[in-house]
Amino acid sequence: MNSFLTRKPREITLHWNGDEVDPGTLFRYMYEDLGTAIRQNRISISAVLREGGILGACASDLARMKHEWETDISSRNLRANVAFNDGSRSEYRLVPRTNFDIADLVKIPNVVFLQGEGGDNAVLREARVYSWDKMVEPLYIPRIGDTFDREASRQFYDSPNGEPVEPEAYGNIMLLPEPQVIGALKEMYDTGVISRVTPHMRVIGSDATSLWYVRDHLQLCRDVRAEPHDLARYFATLHALGLMEFLDRSMEHCAIVEGISVGNYDLDFVTHTQNSCIISSRDMENLNQKLDQEGKEVASAGHLATCPYKREIAGQIRSQVDRLQERGINELSIFSYMTRGIEPNKFRTLDAA
Repeated sequence: MNSFLTRKPREITLHWNGDEVDPGTLFRYMYEDLGTAIRQNRISISAVLREGGILGACASDLARMKHEWETDISSRNLRANVAFNDGSRSEYRLVPRTNFDIADLVKIPNVVFLQGEGGDNAVLREARVYSWDKMVEPLYIPRIGDTFDREASRQFYDSPNGEPVEPEAYGNIMLLPEPQVIGALKEMYDTGVISRVTPHMRVIGSDATSLWYVRDHLQLCRDVRAEPHDLARYFATLHALGLMEFLDRSMEHCAIVEGISVGNYDLDFVTHTQNSCIISSRDMENLNQKLDQEGKEVASAGHLATCPYKREIAGQIRSQVDRLQERGINELSIFSYMTRGIEPNKFRTLDAA
């Protein structure tokens, strides 16, 4: 069976209880009943980061909220109608993400699943510029610490337009929103600067703070036992560009995005630095921790936690970063392609895998 994107979806309409809705309204309706839990969790986590707080709302209350939300959503008539370029049409059920621990939830989920017949499935994602006051300031700046570059990171909030983005001061770290990151990477693929590290997608809408797109279901690296060289190519591409994932890294986000190429389908909370020492101390250390965690928690991934495997990954990353730098790719390259605002026109050629 062809994947969702290779069928070339031409038009996608979303329906909530029979009424057509835009993607932003769908996400709001789908997850708004989780708002109380999210607000409680943000307050608790912010208090912990300020030191001395007590983490966690009442577990039974949170469990009850999630159960009531799941029960309500399951009673709704949620559908997507898709017209493809060959003239065919298909209907899909819209299904929320539910495999999360509500006690850890600080934002509504970014995905809604499209479920069709016979395994014909896709994923609708909402890529966001997160609220400075509700997310960045209380939850993420404390985790970055004194090296956080507030002025550079504020460019996406104070002047979200088509102007180019200025990098952070050397030795600092800036936060990059997902829509702007994937837009810049898309242009770098199109011009042959780097190989693909994000999925193919079909953009279906945008506004000042969100980009909505549909992608295929992807094979996870943990399921296909990706080779060290392929995993290292992904991490080396990020590091050569100065990009880091330590704020939100999960090995579950690593998937096969094209052929045998490894990439990431969830680039929330990416950071950037020009300082390779920061990349080594913050991101590589975090990567080793996540390899250990994956190896211990996933039966098929035990090899990831072994010292020989981690040494091989680290060596491969170093050598591949060197090769990219020899081609003129460095920590400033991505800024030639990034704009302060969301630019949906960058994705016009990305209609199919």
